[in-house]
Amino acid sequence: PLGGRALAKKYGLPSNALIYNWKHSYQLFGKEGLKRHRSLTKYTSEFKRDVLHFIETTDASFGEAARQFKLPNGSMISRWQKKYIAGGQTALSNQKGRPKKRMNKPTKKQQETSKLSREKELERENERLRIEVEYLKKLRTFQQTIMAKRKDEFKPE
Repeated sequence: PLGGRALAKKYGLPSNALIYNWKHSYQLFGKEGLKRHRSLTKYTSEFKRDVLHFIETTDASFGEAARQFKLPNGSMISRWQKKYIAGGQTALSNQKGRPKKRMNKPTKKQQETSKLSREKELERENERLRIEVEYLKKLRTFQQTIMAKRKDEFKPE
């Protein structure tokens, strides 16, 4: 089996990064990950905020966060971060054009929806925290393994 660099050279690709991106997409999404997507997936501003919060709290790279949240690549997270730094939470919104007019008094249905959305928000926060804890546990195990190997290497005999 050829490595990424050899495959890129064999097929005349300018860099091996494309090979590794394809490999990553295939590992995450299977054959679907290699197909061209005609319609762009739209992520909510809350989801984007959760991903950015995950990166901030765990010091994960964009690529690690992309794998954790099953996103196609880390560069989109980088764009989200730049938008967030430039314009805050509202910059992460997908809204285009003029905002819709809102009535002054919310209806019962709107009140019920806001209660449900609060519940959904808590569920999303709970899931994000679960992912974060799982990541941190894996990171700690990895660090302990490295430290144990280093101890064994420097152990006097």
